[in-house]
Amino acid sequence: RLFWLDLFFLVLVLGLFAGVQAGGIAFSGQERTVFFFYLLFLVLLLNFIYLLGQLTTMLVRFRKTFFLWFFVVWFAIIFLLPELSRISVFRKSQSLEPAEKVNLEKFRNLMAMEKEFREFLKANPSTPLDQVRRMQKKFAVQFINSSYLVNTGLELRYLRKVGNVIADHERRSVFFPTTYYLFLSGEASGKGYHGYLDFMDYIMKLRNRFMQFYLKRRYLEPDSAVESFVKGSENIFRSRSRLPRSYVAGVLVTALYGAALLLLAFWSLQRQVRRS
Repeated sequence: RLFWLDLFFLVLVLGLFAGVQAGGIAFSGQERTVFFFYLLFLVLLLNFIYLLGQLTTMLVRFRKTFFLWFFVVWFAIIFLLPELSRISVFRKSQSLEPAEKVNLEKFRNLMAMEKEFREFLKANPSTPLDQVRRMQKKFAVQFINSSYLVNTGLELRYLRKVGNVIADHERRSVFFPTTYYLFLSGEASGKGYHGYLDFMDYIMKLRNRFMQFYLKRRYLEPDSAVESFVKGSENIFRSRSRLPRSYVAGVLVTALYGAALLLLAFWSLQRQVRRS
């Protein structure tokens, strides 16, 4: 029955995948590779749930109290454990320094530089226009070499902390099939935690390019024609589908759970046959 269940599931999923492609949606080679590896994990997860159910049926003849507790454990494993894992990572993220606080600190650094420039103009109201422009250029260079680097450092520190929380969540998710299913589904769909880190990294690089573009156009080429900084679809971030580094470990752990349940179910069946 397990073989036919797996075969039916594979035919169904592959048929749907082929239907989507026939409908005009094209997948890259990397996306197809991720899909097939993700499908492998789904088959193992399906086997795990099926074998867990089979073991439960083998224990029906035991005392009702034991069976009731086993059912409670089964329900917790399939439904409650993934939710508890999600709540855990949410609480850990709450302990991080809020992004709004980081942005406020960056804003204060920028305002401090602007205040210094305004105070200079107030103290020297008769400063010639060409000197003011030179001061503006000096102010911009000073901002890049000081406040901008400080702000970038704040962002990198924040991203490292977020990355540590994600890495810890990934390690804990590996230890059980249902929790790893949620983590892997997010990464394979492109909506996972690592996609968020990629997005933040993309934004930081784009902003760095903009600062260089602005300074060049504003101070080195002031008479050049107006040109849009954003080219093509650069303002759209496309999160990519991926397999996390823990994929092999997650597959092996899920396969081991399935093998253990298979042995337990076989052992329980043998005991029942001998008694009968």
